[in-house]
Amino acid sequence: MNTHSWKRHAWRVVAGVPLALALLAILLPAPAALAQGWPALEAVPLPAQGGGGEADAAVLIGVDEYWSLPPVRGAEANMAAWERWLIDGRKVPNSKVELLRGKSIRKRQVQAAVEAAAAKVGASGTLYLVFAGHGAPAGRKGGKVEPHLLLANTDPNMESFVETGIGVDSELSAWAAPAVGKGAKVVAVLDACFTGKGQAGEALIEGGQFAALSSLAAPSRLTMLTAASSKDITGPLPGASRPAFSYLVLAALRGWGDDNNDGMVTAQEAVDFAAKVMREAQRAERPALSGDDLPLGKSGGEAAPKYRDWLGRAVAAVVPRPGPVVTPILGADADIAALAAQAERAEADRKAADEAARRAEEAAVALAAAKAAESRRLVAQAQASLRSQVERDFGAIRRLVEAPSDAARPALEAFVAKYGAASVSIDGVSHLLEVPEVALVERALASRGAGSGGGVGPAGIEWVRIEGGSFQMGSSNGHADEKPMRRVAVPSFELAKTEVTNEQYARCVADGDCKQAGYDDCELWTGSAWEKGAVPDGSSLRRGKHPVVCVDWAQATAFASWAKARLPSEAEWEFAARSRGQSRTYPWGDTSPSSNLAVFGSRGTAPVCSKSDGNSAQGVCDLAGNVWEWVDDWYGPYDEAPTDGSARSRAAELRVFRGGCWYVTADRLRAAYRYWNAPGFRSNFLGFRLAR
Repeated sequence: MNTHSWKRHAWRVVAGVPLALALLAILLPAPAALAQGWPALEAVPLPAQGGGGEADAAVLIGVDEYWSLPPVRGAEANMAAWERWLIDGRKVPNSKVELLRGKSIRKRQVQAAVEAAAAKVGASGTLYLVFAGHGAPAGRKGGKVEPHLLLANTDPNMESFVETGIGVDSELSAWAAPAVGKGAKVVAVLDACFTGKGQAGEALIEGGQFAALSSLAAPSRLTMLTAASSKDITGPLPGASRPAFSYLVLAALRGWGDDNNDGMVTAQEAVDFAAKVMREAQRAERPALSGDDLPLGKSGGEAAPKYRDWLGRAVAAVVPRPGPVVTPILGADADIAALAAQAERAEADRKAADEAARRAEEAAVALAAAKAAESRRLVAQAQASLRSQVERDFGAIRRLVEAPSDAARPALEAFVAKYGAASVSIDGVSHLLEVPEVALVERALASRGAGSGGGVGPAGIEWVRIEGGSFQMGSSNGHADEKPMRRVAVPSFELAKTEVTNEQYARCVADGDCKQAGYDDCELWTGSAWEKGAVPDGSSLRRGKHPVVCVDWAQATAFASWAKARLPSEAEWEFAARSRGQSRTYPWGDTSPSSNLAVFGSRGTAPVCSKSDGNSAQGVCDLAGNVWEWVDDWYGPYDEAPTDGSARSRAAELRVFRGGCWYVTADRLRAAYRYWNAPGFRSNFLGFRLAR
């Protein structure tokens, strides 16, 4: 498909809002995704849903990469699409939707998220529990075998399946029970198979023998939509790297599965639509519904694209058939009673041994936990004391760090020598203390005061000096990828007061150092109030003071190089958006966003700095709203990110952008909110600003 061929697949106009498939511009989670033509639902504009979810709550769990099991490509991207439908389409409050994804998810986090959502859902609402990843039948020795949802830290053995996985009957249902108790409905969409095999038919435990589930019956008072029957293997979307079932259920809710056109999609309609696509793709899995056939949401009225044209090019999944079961035949003179008695004695001995081992293990675990807790307490106490000393010493040299000189060098070098490898020792074991201020001092020693104090640069960019400091980055109340909060030290830097404008970008194009912004093929809202920022030949500008859009990450970095600057790191961006790292929700403070503070919930961009009441305390404009802004970081979890203010340089598939934009709702304007896409992504809601 060439650059413009997606225009031939334009969807029908619904309620006066035309929708188009920007298939090649949207590459989540990887460039090969959705190769057959399936749209990336997390990025394609939502049809009008009519809300209705104000009393709802949701927990969304997606795992692409496992430590020891095969990957499930596209699970996390599917959950991002579900999050967008719930918040922007169904109008579920952002605070009531928890998105958990990636290798860092653990069972305790899922339990906390489900229990919190069960407490938040209203009596008239629905609690949505959506999972995409591996599943397996598992149970403790001698106990009930039940379907388990497997998280990234699951090892390929039955004990790990039980300990680190989530039992659908015994755990997930129990955690959600308070929602049922108050009268709310609970709907679980489980995009996993429970045969003990992966998407390619490989056994999750090499040589393992799994007990087959007799059925996938939903626990009491829970409606459960599953990707396959108890004996089927699930697979990806035909011809694309996405788990099929969670994608197709969401597509049904957007309108593809509203077969009776009554404006409402029920659980049975969603399952029937997914099953129909699987049949047409000649796939073996049979999606199933267990429990009440509940209405899942108002249909968006979106017409299904001509996916049948793509199915013919997709290779049908090959599901291996199990071998024959061989049953030994005993001789005619066998003493059945004696054999039965022997078996009972052996089983009793086994149970007694298992029970003794279990008690010994519990005692050992309890003792180890008590020792570990005491060690952690002592370490925390010692580190807190050392941390106070660090802050006292850094306070003494702070001015020398901000304006380093030859005279200051001895004091700065002494600080680095003292705290460069700071640690405390408990019972002979050393515990390092991370001191982010060391990186600040080392940079000051290296730079010796390079940089200016603001002003206007040669590219017509107005600079604002942001004095460095240490702050808590992330949010304890936000999404999973905003956690864990951790202290980051940011050196002093300069940030552009405004997002780069069409006028400024046009100068770089005229000099031959930048490519023209790609307005012709990035416009997702054809016919909306949004207009192209510059005419194709660049001879004049219609919206010169508006931020430039339709530029990918490479174009943004090319402009930065031309302007003798760079893109800010994600840490620098958030530090500035919190008015130098203050405990603020937005650049202006904690006041809820409004039309006089930011450009959001509108139909297009506005001139930069048109909402000066929403500036940061340092005078930086539009850090919330107008356009999303590329930053320098590759996207990844915070536990892998640097704490010295630099960008995450470890190569990945996605780049980060920040700040919200003109069309989003207020919840996405938070300083801690993160968003991401492939580096080649371009859109009329995405621009950038510079740092140096």
